[in-house]
Amino acid sequence: IYSSSNMIYSKYALYDFENEPNSIKKGTKCAMRVFKKFDKMRHILKNYRYLGIKIFISGSSYKSIMMYGSFDSIPLLLLDNAIKYSPVGKNVNINFTEEEGSINVTISSIGPYVDSDDISRVFERGFRAKSAQYIDGSGIGLYFVRKICELHNIQISVQSDKKRRETINGIL
Repeated sequence: IYSSSNMIYSKYALYDFENEPNSIKKGTKCAMRVFKKFDKMRHILKNYRYLGIKIFISGSSYKSIMMYGSFDSIPLLLLDNAIKYSPVGKNVNINFTEEEGSINVTISSIGPYVDSDDISRVFERGFRAKSAQYIDGSGIGLYFVRKICELHNIQISVQSDKKRRETINGIL
């Protein structure tokens, strides 16, 4: 129940952000373990197993980073996005590596191919890739992710491989 309430709170926080963009800076920064945030969201989202979609984590990180509470929305939005576009029975993978004082988080999943013109726009508010038009959505999830990443000086990118139909979201 506690985990689910955190997920609901994160979703409500996004609505606050939409109406009041400065709300992502609410509170003070505190030390957060990025790995722990993604692992917690993986457990919360395990209900997608009814679709045959499982979330796996490889690697680890014990590093803490100073973050605003709005960072909690990033694992929810990225994993929810990966699951939403994954076909039934395909898994979502999260990989953690640490290098030169930074954490690299890669989320990969099988999904629709996103061409290079669309990739350059996936972080725009309200944008939906041509290959995603048949799936419900409003085009604001990755927009929120980018805004929160900018606030925390986190780099984020998206890649799509036509041959493997794999989409990768990387955060440092």
